[in-house]
Amino acid sequence: MFDVSPLAEIKAVSSCIRNTDLLAKIAQSKRLNRNREPQEGDVVLTRVLSDSGAWDFIESTTGRETRIYSDDLILSILGTRRSGTSPSGMLPASQVKRGEVLSLVSASGLVAIADSTPRFYREPRKVQVEAFFGVADRVINLRDCIRPATETGSPQFGVVIVAGTAAEVGKTTALTRLMREFRQLSPRLQIGAIKACGTGRLRDCLAYRDTGANRVVDFVDFGWPSTYNIPSQSYRCLMKQMLAVLRQVDTVFVEIGGDLLEGRAPEALGELSGLRALPVLCVSDAMGATTGLGILEKHGWKDVPVASHRQNLKCLQERLAGAQTLDTANGQELAKLASSLLDKLR
Repeated sequence: MFDVSPLAEIKAVSSCIRNTDLLAKIAQSKRLNRNREPQEGDVVLTRVLSDSGAWDFIESTTGRETRIYSDDLILSILGTRRSGTSPSGMLPASQVKRGEVLSLVSASGLVAIADSTPRFYREPRKVQVEAFFGVADRVINLRDCIRPATETGSPQFGVVIVAGTAAEVGKTTALTRLMREFRQLSPRLQIGAIKACGTGRLRDCLAYRDTGANRVVDFVDFGWPSTYNIPSQSYRCLMKQMLAVLRQVDTVFVEIGGDLLEGRAPEALGELSGLRALPVLCVSDAMGATTGLGILEKHGWKDVPVASHRQNLKCLQERLAGAQTLDTANGQELAKLASSLLDKLR
């Protein structure tokens, strides 16, 4: 146990700060008035400046949505978000000082310089920088207390990839329902799950666990609050580490957050294409589906099942030249697909 009293004034802690060793380090460190070279994953104490905004809550380290109000203190994380459906923001490119104003660009507690908000969203909540944590000018970062994966060798498990043409097309829903079907078909199956790309949310990891995953890992576990600004080679190493952690399971479900164009999705597909992997593509329209299927085909995957919860499936299938289509809300169709995938991976 460690003394948390230095953090007692804080209303909410970002769900990205899951490592208890890191929290202990923050509690024991001194507060700094500036961050000379901001990095993805730097821990920052911020003060909420208004009572409303794109998110009225912070997802805490338990997954609870903690309601926040003006003047509340939040233990936040610096980072980048390039969402196609939510507010986006960039990591500050130069020194950040106490008193400067940033924006809350994710419910997970990610703060950045906001640069775009869809018209159907409220503007991101403004927050004021109160302090950084560290020794001298070295700021504490999510990656400070990461234990590197020690497993080696090529994974032998089968992989189900759930990808999509955009955010909010039903990827997490499809993945958890397929996982549930796998669990019912093979109760003793050891299942792992990976959130491979996008913006970190504990909510997704908890959903995987609730529906049957024996072990869950994501990029936040390795110190990255999102994948939009990770160097390409660093992301490839990260993907290998996430897969290595799950070496002892029989089947791994991988969700590619967002679309297939950014957030290191191309690198994720590149790493997965060398494994015994089968993709499912979630879509919201035929044109997006055509592009998505084309991207997957370049990685060697053909005859990919196409799932949707908002399309006329008959017309979608006709436009996709007879591709297999299914409704993610149809239990019978998902059960049939799960049985087919499981047979192919055995």
